[in-house]
Amino acid sequence: MSEIAVRLGSWRVARGLTQEQLAAQTDLPRDTISALERGKSGGIEFSALARLCDALACTPNDLLELGESSHVAPILG
Repeated sequence: MSEIAVRLGSWRVARGLTQEQLAAQTDLPRDTISALERGKSGGIEFSALARLCDALACTPNDLLELGESSHVAPILG
């Protein structure tokens, strides 16, 4: 099993934007952007991801990183 990490903060800072500015450009709440950056969000809608990518001039692959999880699947049988 893998985890998805969101690299939103580094892209936002590289573009010279505050969370408030990115929120205004994407019409997303600043709290949502903050939660995504801190890894405290349960998920992201495709439309929100598309708006973030448009505002940051990047692709979803740039923002999302697939990493290893500490979860171990049980062996059955």
